[in-house]
Amino acid sequence: MLIHSERLLLRAAEDTDAPFVTALFNADESVIAYGPHFPVSTRATLEKLHAPRSVSMIAQRLEDEAPAGLIRFWLSWGDTVMNVDDVIFSAEYRGSGYGREALGALLDHFFRRWGGRRVELQVRSHNEHAVRTYKGLGFVEEGRRRQVVPPGWGADTDPDYLLMALLADEFVPPKPRGGDSNEHQGH
Repeated sequence: MLIHSERLLLRAAEDTDAPFVTALFNADESVIAYGPHFPVSTRATLEKLHAPRSVSMIAQRLEDEAPAGLIRFWLSWGDTVMNVDDVIFSAEYRGSGYGREALGALLDHFFRRWGGRRVELQVRSHNEHAVRTYKGLGFVEEGRRRQVVPPGWGADTDPDYLLMALLADEFVPPKPRGGDSNEHQGH
């Protein structure tokens, strides 16, 4: 399955993408989204990419075919509910609006072509850039998982996760880019 947006192509992740995805998970910037963690091996990345019921998509720049990020999700309730596990982009592309554009294109496909009715995700509450991006697409906060993150694992001031969801009629498709965006991505 290929999904196009203004500047990106979303395609199924291949085994050859494992080094890129491994680098995403091991980047210092991923601590914002995931907290400190042990280094991820290429083998572990391949297991994630091949996980049953999970779909891994690479956001690839149309301009130069360079991979920019990863979106990973799984479907439930007769494939009408999407559960987003990962939205992560290379540091060099953060602030470019690619995360919002890629997720927006995926959501548009899911709601309009697939017939989906709901999308769910959880995000670290202190990850303001991601929360702003999700809210900009129409996601609403449905709850909070309190005290999930142990002390010393990232932002000690806010160890919570937000539970966010989006219904088909709440989706706000991204507008075509007219100028620069200061949005950052990470989940």
